Formats: sequence, structure tokens, C-alpha cells
Amino acid sequence: MEEIEGENLFDVVVCFDLLPHAFDPTDFFNKINAITKPKGWAFVTTLNGLGFDTLVMGRESKAISPPHLNFFNPASLGTLLQKCGFVNIAITTPGELDWDIVESAFLRNEIRLEKWWQTVIRYANPAAKAKLQGWISSNNFSSYMWAIANKTTKVQKNV
Repeated sequence: MEEIEGENLFDVVVCFDLLPHAFDPTDFFNKINAITKPKGWAFVTTLNGLGFDTLVMGRESKAISPPHLNFFNPASLGTLLQKCGFVNIAITTPGELDWDIVESAFLRNEIRLEKWWQTVIRYANPAAKAKLQGWISSNNFSSYMWAIANKTTKVQKNV
């Protein structure tokens, strides 16, 4: 993206999993803003630093390794998008695998878990585990985020 020159080039800019690798996230979104047409859209996917499997698994999480430079959460990503000139920001964590990732890693002896999570693995039925995953996703604790934001029509200087 650093090689794209010009302004107001695209109606929609899509970035899949680039943000964790961006050296300067503010510069990253300022460039996205610059190449997006007024009233255009940016769609970004990235890791959620408050994601369930990331927090439960810690260093054993595949989200942590290989090392990533940036971890955002829904609130901090929204703040950054707004700071860089985007409005109508919608952020969601639509994940469906967070619980499965943790449970599978535990059953393969890749991680240790607190007694509570061990109890859920051993005794909760599939419907209860599905409800847990639904709660994780609907409360923005899935470890993968989607953000869509609209470029403001005002001409502004980005910080």
C-alpha cells in the first residue's frame, strides 16, 4: 500500500490482516483515507487483542506467534479510524471458532487451563458450548475483527 500514489482513487479499500504488520497504524489509516474517495468505504480485518482465545491461550495463541506489531480491540480500532477521518464506523467480531480453538489446544495438551475451563470442556454439552461461542462473538470478544467505515466528505488534515 505504501506504493500507491494519489488521492480519492477508490470507492472501497479492503485490507485483510495487514494492520498487525503496519509499522505506524495512524499512517496506515491516513493512507487508506487518502486513496478512498469522499463517501467511500474502508473494510479492514484484524486481530482483536481482547479476543477470547488470545487471552486464554496467551503466548500459545497462534495470534501472538508469529509476533505481530499491533493489537487493537473494538474500541481502540474505532478511535483510530475516527482520528484518521472515518465516520459511520461499525466493528464486529463475528468469530465462530474461538471456543473450538481453546478446547482443541487443551485436548492436544498444548495449553494449560484454569479448572473452570477444564470443567466446561469436560461437562458442557455442545449446545452450551455453542451458546458460549455466541456470547463471545456477540459481545466483541472473538479474536478476529471486521471494521467498516465511511470516509467523511469534509476535506481535513489527518494527524
